[in-house]
Amino acid sequence: MDNTSQTTEYLKIIKSKT
Repeated sequence: MDNTSQTTEYLKIIKSKT
């Protein structure tokens, strides 16, 4: 598991929500 991957997923969710 890569920390970067988790961050990217989080950002993706935020962008989708916005």
